[in-house]
Amino acid sequence: MIQTLQFKIIQFLRWTQRYTKTDMVYVAKGSFWILLGKAVLLVISFIMMTAYARWLSKETYGTYQFVMAIVGIASILALSGTNVSLIRSIARNKEGTLIVVIKEKMKWSLLGSLGLIVFAGWNFFNHSIELAASFFVAALFLPLWTTTSLARVFWNAKKNFRFEFIYKVGPATFILFSILPVIYFTNRTFFLVLATFVFYAIFEGFFLYKTIKKLKNNECDEGAIKFGKNLTIMDIAVTIGRNLDSVIIWLLLGPAQVAIYSFSYFPIKAMSNTLPVQSLALPKISEKNISDIKKGLLRKFFFLFLIVLPFTIIVVVAVPFVYKIFFPSYMESARYLQVLSLIMLLIPFQLLETALVSEIRKKELYIIRVGSSLIKIFLLLILTPFLGIWGVVGATLIMQFLRNGAIFYYFKKI
Repeated sequence: MIQTLQFKIIQFLRWTQRYTKTDMVYVAKGSFWILLGKAVLLVISFIMMTAYARWLSKETYGTYQFVMAIVGIASILALSGTNVSLIRSIARNKEGTLIVVIKEKMKWSLLGSLGLIVFAGWNFFNHSIELAASFFVAALFLPLWTTTSLARVFWNAKKNFRFEFIYKVGPATFILFSILPVIYFTNRTFFLVLATFVFYAIFEGFFLYKTIKKLKNNECDEGAIKFGKNLTIMDIAVTIGRNLDSVIIWLLLGPAQVAIYSFSYFPIKAMSNTLPVQSLALPKISEKNISDIKKGLLRKFFFLFLIVLPFTIIVVVAVPFVYKIFFPSYMESARYLQVLSLIMLLIPFQLLETALVSEIRKKELYIIRVGSSLIKIFLLLILTPFLGIWGVVGATLIMQFLRNGAIFYYFKKI
């Protein structure tokens, strides 16, 4: 009975391929696990947000976000671009590249750890003992923080989306139940930072160990590290731009305003990743010549708009009601979130950017990523002192629309 039903579903999916021009069996198989994983992670994020809102003061949560933003900037040195180049290598069955990438990331992340130690020392001598202790803990764990997530990158590249689901949701669930008591029983930034890094290292590290044990060959893609370093250079401005908003708000407006902004932007980041565009597309596109599938990608690109448009409208309408029920102390964040929801309309551009990555269009990616991030950094420095959080919102939106406009332009030139 079950096999008959599966056969009919597969027949139906193959019938739809004549209209979608897409491997619908692959999409359905991958989408199920990816969407399920993203749904579970959204629930976990929602539970965490509820805990932060009800059990932490805005000052504590804002300071925690400030610390994590500095850690994010320090992680630039851990060759973040190798995560993407690793997918290309594993998709070509060169599984030994994983070990090389782990070693390189851990080695280079020590420079980031050194920077965090210097920052911890500066805070210590300026009598910010809790911040100093928080940054020192972050320095110790940074090499693990930047490498242990490679397990799910590996399984995504292998197109084993069931394993990717397990290796993504498993650690997140364990971390959730481990960190909730810390949030409930303490209102200190240091303990929250310590718990985050310790539990992340334990659970993500365990799943990475399990992944390494499953490698089937030691073949290594010699070009992966070089391409990853190129992508990392692009990511410098991107990472700074991604984290600088919290730093600037903390310095100019205080930790409470960081918390308010975080409650408006964090949901957007989570929801923008709901559709598994890059997760499904990069392994598949990496196997083909973009020139041969360019028209098909554009067709899929416009089709995605039909999906994200109603979803965006629903979010804009629902936000005030959700925040009033679950996050009443952060009602101010709701209006910022409604405006930032426009970013979700840009989700289809992830498909076109994935094509540029697969084709190793270094020059174009440099211009897109570095250029848009420099614009955001400039706008943050100019607008935030005068407009506060609205300045950050404006800088973010302008950057996003310029960035994705450039993606479309360069994709059309392929």
